[in-house]
Amino acid sequence: MDKKARQENIARQEAASRENARSQPRAPSADIPEIGQRRLQLLVLPYAEVRIDGRLLGTTPMKPVSLEAGTYTVWFTHPDYQPLQRRIVIRPGETLKVELDLRREAFPR
Repeated sequence: MDKKARQENIARQEAASRENARSQPRAPSADIPEIGQRRLQLLVLPYAEVRIDGRLLGTTPMKPVSLEAGTYTVWFTHPDYQPLQRRIVIRPGETLKVELDLRREAFPR
């Protein structure tokens, strides 16, 4: 596949992924802050589709997500990189910030 066709393919995938993220129902806790919530803030470059324990959250960039305290498996997927997995621990009253640069931390496809 030549470079232009690859770029067009990536642009189509990005648009489809964003549209899919917009059409996915969100849990109320993702949009309505509550007192003492635990939150997860994701900063991912260039962008990624995010799943937590198998549940699709959407595509970054996204607002911080509210989660119960506990341990979670987060998957980051991007068409140019192998999926990347992180185990995170959310503690009561904590906002956990996960910063990830796939260009440095993930393997290219």
